[in-house]
Formats: sequence, structure tokens, C-alpha cells
Amino acid sequence: MEIAYTTTELRDLFRFPATALAQFGANVARLLAIRFADLEALQNAAELETLGAMQCDAGGDKYLELPLAEGVVLIIKPNHPKRTMTDWANVTRVKIAAIVRRDERH
Repeated sequence: MEIAYTTTELRDLFRFPATALAQFGANVARLLAIRFADLEALQNAAELETLGAMQCDAGGDKYLELPLAEGVVLIIKPNHPKRTMTDWANVTRVKIAAIVRRDERH
């Protein structure tokens, strides 16, 4: 799957494990590295459900919420905003929108 990021800071959390370690701790940093490898290996976003991702809809904004550790979740959106309906099996390009604690999610 192709992966994009909403910000360079977010991208750096995946590229530089020390950044993730400093911000979220060892457990989350380790799981981010694993999830990044998982994302690259998957054929489509629907396969994320096998990793525990849940489909969410906030005001028409569809996304997947993938749990990491310690109440931290990865927010993944389709990287083709023109589509109004999301069939996750057809989504092969995703955007990492955020890494948040469950109590901070949108």
C-alpha cells in the first residue's frame, strides 16, 4: 500500500524511531515500526481490520482507527478525498492522519 502523511512531523515518527520513542515511549515506538511494515505489506486498507482496526465516521469523515499501545491509536484515512463512499477493499493509498491518545481523538 502507498503511505502518505498529513505532516512531516508525523512522517518523522515513522522514519526516525528515536523521535517516536521520545514522544510516546518504547512500547508505542516499537509498535509504530511494526505497523509501518504491516502497512507497506498490505494490499488494501480493508486488510487493516485483521490487525484490529475499526472503521469510524466523524461527521462524514471516514477513517480507520488502529490501536497501538497504552491507549494510543493510529488514525488512517483514504488518500483520495474526492470519493464520498469508502470501500476500504479498494483503498490502496492511505494517509496517516494522526497518532493520538484515545481521549484526544477527533
